Amino acid sequence: MSTALDLNEIRERNRRCAESIVRITFLHEVPSQSEGDAFWEALIKSLADVASLGAEIDRLRASRQKVRDIHVPQASSDPSVPGAVCTGCSVHGVMVAWPCATWKALED
Repeated sequence: MSTALDLNEIRERNRRCAESIVRITFLHEVPSQSEGDAFWEALIKSLADVASLGAEIDRLRASRQKVRDIHVPQASSDPSVPGAVCTGCSVHGVMVAWPCATWKALED
């Protein structure tokens, strides 16, 4: 079961964790028991966020690759037409030169 990722919430939690790490490590500030518990809870959530974001990035890359696999160059069946056409864009009979706009957008 996946949950929606709120990037603003993740950024804020990571900022608070980094700030706490700096205060504890470099400024030698000892947090109270409740602050320490809150820090550890936020740190665990931040690490879970990193894992979730990594999985989401992998999913997006796989989706992008599937779309790119559809928009591949194919030699024109008409020898009088030079170059290649996009197999994905040319499905409906319209000859679209490769690289097409979809390929270029996914390339960036």
